[in-house]
Amino acid sequence: MLNASPEVKARFLQEFSKELSINLRNIKERQKQQHLQELYDKEKQEKMQKINSLLEDPLIEAIECPGPDKYLIIKKNGKISLLGFSLEKEDIDEILNKLAEKAGIVLEETFKFSIENMRIIGLLSKAGSRFLVQKSI
Repeated sequence: MLNASPEVKARFLQEFSKELSINLRNIKERQKQQHLQELYDKEKQEKMQKINSLLEDPLIEAIECPGPDKYLIIKKNGKISLLGFSLEKEDIDEILNKLAEKAGIVLEETFKFSIENMRIIGLLSKAGSRFLVQKSI
């Protein structure tokens, strides 16, 4: 390469620059995707923590999830409130599967089961499952 003509050196540098640029774009894209995945995972973890705190709150009598991307509804101290967050289909499925596993059952299209101080009633649907958790206080 040291003895190559200026045209060959220029072509080499041009190709090298192009490859370097492509590699940098790929690295930036992977970093962006990783960052988005981390944000998604963090948001999902926060939602699950909210659900767990609702399930553990002794003042909450019922939690209703009317379906994906619809605000959750709670009954607390006899009053019904609309919460400022919703669950995605995957979140609902995960919650229901964890509760069913804890109860030792397999979910069917419609279901009703009890664990601890909770009665869970719901419907599994491809369009989006929904459920109601009633707690005995």
